[in-house]
Amino acid sequence: MAYPGERLHRYIYHKAYRDKQFFESLRPAEYKNLSVLLEEDEPGVRLASGQYYMFSREDLETLRNMLPWYLHSLVKLPFFFIYSRTGHVGSYKLVGPDRWAARAIGYILEGDLTQEKWELSGSEMERLLALLKSLIIVSLSISL
Repeated sequence: MAYPGERLHRYIYHKAYRDKQFFESLRPAEYKNLSVLLEEDEPGVRLASGQYYMFSREDLETLRNMLPWYLHSLVKLPFFFIYSRTGHVGSYKLVGPDRWAARAIGYILEGDLTQEKWELSGSEMERLLALLKSLIIVSLSISL
């Protein structure tokens, strides 16, 4: 015999599971160097869902002009963030691709190449999105 509320519990669990699958499908399956993307006719990467995510050539050129030339072959895209919220404070954690991405973001936001930015505030993310919106993917993490 089912316990009271079992149907509701199952519904919520399955809904959360579908949402989790959706957000996991946004994760990039590959990352490409800025220098490689600048040479492609249709710059983009494959997502975990199998879809192809396209970058704006204008955003790629903006990033190229912002970063020193020697970082073009080191910085991989897209910048992949997970949004999390604790109380009233939200933050964006860089989870991909690597430390060169964190350094590039530190250089863009702080003007300091040695500053690795692994976590951004809402205002920092707004500044970054205003400059490079197609190079950034933001997702959520759902734990079941």
